[in-house]
Amino acid sequence: SVDSDYLYWSGKNVAAVRIKREELKLPKGYYPVADSTTENAKWGYINEYLFLDIALIYSGAEDFSEGFAAVCKDGKWGYIGTDGKEKIPFAYDSIKAIDAEGKDGAFSFEKGFVSVNKNGKYGIINTKGETVVNFVFDAIFCGKNGKYVACKNGEWGVITLSDKADPGIDVTPTSSQQSNELPVSMGTYIIKTSGSVLNMRKESNTEAEIVAKIPNGTVVEVMKSVSGWAYVKYGRYEGWVNSSFIAKYTPPPATTVSATQTATEPTT
Repeated sequence: SVDSDYLYWSGKNVAAVRIKREELKLPKGYYPVADSTTENAKWGYINEYLFLDIALIYSGAEDFSEGFAAVCKDGKWGYIGTDGKEKIPFAYDSIKAIDAEGKDGAFSFEKGFVSVNKNGKYGIINTKGETVVNFVFDAIFCGKNGKYVACKNGEWGVITLSDKADPGIDVTPTSSQQSNELPVSMGTYIIKTSGSVLNMRKESNTEAEIVAKIPNGTVVEVMKSVSGWAYVKYGRYEGWVNSSFIAKYTPPPATTVSATQTATEPTT
């Protein structure tokens, strides 16, 4: 229980204790709390003095990170700000299928991005709720420094988000995949990224400087390659791209005109 100046609590083996709020010395911030330990508990947030700042109206709540907190309402997850207002709509599903303990929940923002689940597929959004990696993955786990471990069709790799404005993607195969991956032959290829731009880099590694960002569906020329990477020409740019995101380009068939068709003079 609480009053304006003091906090009180008691437990099974603990006598009632009374202390001043300022004696807690919790870091400034907001902390998720529930009104019970049952599955039907309602969640909200208290501040460092244990005053309830965000009402107990959610069926689930995660810690605040970068000014956002994942909360659940009507079975869907979204994100609120420290003012308690909705910042990203409640449009996402629980990540419990890939959570280590199988608990209902959602991931927290890191460096402006977060992995979310929608209709059983995982993608990545930014703080504006914009999709930066399409929902085509079976799982996406957050790593460090903008790297995400991802699974698609049973194969695992790493998604690297390069910058907040227009992140692009590099997917570095895992070591087991790299050992079986052969260089690609020279020729004409098309970029296939399921929508995201593909980073062209100065060298064949994900830490190298980005030379350009190539839109999905762009036709490029492969000039040489090494395992996992292809050196391509894109307009006036040349550089390395991850070869997992290029496919041999087949030009569309030429349109032919039947011999029975005749040209029609325009009317004047």
